[in-house]
Amino acid sequence: SSSQHTSLLRSKFVKITADLVDHYEMSVHKLLPIGEKFMLGEKVGSLQATTTIKTLSAEDSRPVFEVSAQGAGKLGDGDVTIMATYKANVLADGSLYGECPNAGVIMAQDGIGTFRATGAGAFTADGGSTFRGVTYVQSAAPSLAGLNGKALVYDWDVDASGNATWELWEWN
Repeated sequence: SSSQHTSLLRSKFVKITADLVDHYEMSVHKLLPIGEKFMLGEKVGSLQATTTIKTLSAEDSRPVFEVSAQGAGKLGDGDVTIMATYKANVLADGSLYGECPNAGVIMAQDGIGTFRATGAGAFTADGGSTFRGVTYVQSAAPSLAGLNGKALVYDWDVDASGNATWELWEWN
């Protein structure tokens, strides 16, 4: 019947689309192998956060978003909470550029720190966004001090509901 044929075509389209999204999915730990050596070192962080978004004045007739995030997880040698605000610009090709210009705060049990980050990103099929980039931490807290002076590469993924995950690795 026509409805069965339409249903079959729809399911094949969804499968092909999902395969394409999976094939082109950005991920730091998948993109950085060089021959047999990986540029990524030890995983240094894994956090979950919630985000809120507000629009800012457009730049070159393209949207600009301000995103605030609050969350918690592991970073360095301990449990932390984070707060950050970053700006995400929609570029001419539809991709995103995000920047957190020393507007990130890390609170650990043994002290406080700050971070700055930049990243390249894209909107996701589910209505969220994904960024890959570099973060720099500065802290006197013993649990975070091992991250000072290091480039940390990250995956920052936000779903359509504003729930985010932040995975960080030391860049060798």
